[in-house]
Amino acid sequence: MCQGIEQAVRAVGSTDNQKLRAWLAARTKADPVHTVLGDFHWDKRGLPVGRPFLVLQWQNNKLEFVWPKGEFAGTKDVLWPKPRW
Repeated sequence: MCQGIEQAVRAVGSTDNQKLRAWLAARTKADPVHTVLGDFHWDKRGLPVGRPFLVLQWQNNKLEFVWPKGEFAGTKDVLWPKPRW
């Protein structure tokens, strides 16, 4: 995660969350974020494409597993769009 944020901050020249999110969301297979775990890009919901690891999301003040869907009991649907805090 830190490597991805570092690349986003350098690319947009800011720590503005909306600019960082836009840059990260624009990553593709041909233009990914490069990390020690490999290259990353995400689908329109923010889930990593082709990466079978766990993803969590804050939902109703609780951290919930949202990916991989259906791999184990208790995963929740991704809240998208994410409600305002």
